[in-house]
Amino acid sequence: MSDDIEKSSRQSVSKLYLINGQYGLSSSSKWAFTARVNFTQNKVSGMDLNRLGFGASVRKPIAKDKLNLGFNTNHFINNNGLGNSSSNTMAQFSMGSKLSSVSLQLDLGILSTTSATRPTFSEVTTNLGVNYNFSYTPSKKK
Repeated sequence: MSDDIEKSSRQSVSKLYLINGQYGLSSSSKWAFTARVNFTQNKVSGMDLNRLGFGASVRKPIAKDKLNLGFNTNHFINNNGLGNSSSNTMAQFSMGSKLSSVSLQLDLGILSTTSATRPTFSEVTTNLGVNYNFSYTPSKKK
C-alpha cells in the first residue's frame, strides 16, 4: 500500500455495511430499558470481517434526578474470511451526575474476549468523563 493514488494497484478499497436496530422503553417511574442489535460487514483488500452484536441496558435517575445509575451489556460475535472466530462480552456499570453547568460520568466495566486461535482474556475498563457547559445570558436592556 502507498499513497500513490494514480496507480489503481496501490489503492485500498473498503466496503463497509452497517445495520443497527434499537428499541427503547421508558416507564412513568423513569426506568429506561433499551435493547440493541447490529451487524457490521467490512471488506478490505480481500479481508472479510463480519460482526454480529446484541446489547441491553437499563437506567434509572435517583436522588431527585441528580444522579443516574445504569447497567449496560453487549455481546459480539466476530468472523473473518480466514475462518477465524472470536467473541467479546462486555458488562458495564455507569453513574452520572449533573450539578449546575458541570456533569460527571463514571463507567466501570469488564470486557472478556474469547477466540478460536488465542487464549481467553479479560480486562477491566474504567472511563471518567467531565463536561462543563460554558453559557452566557446577556442582560436585557430596560
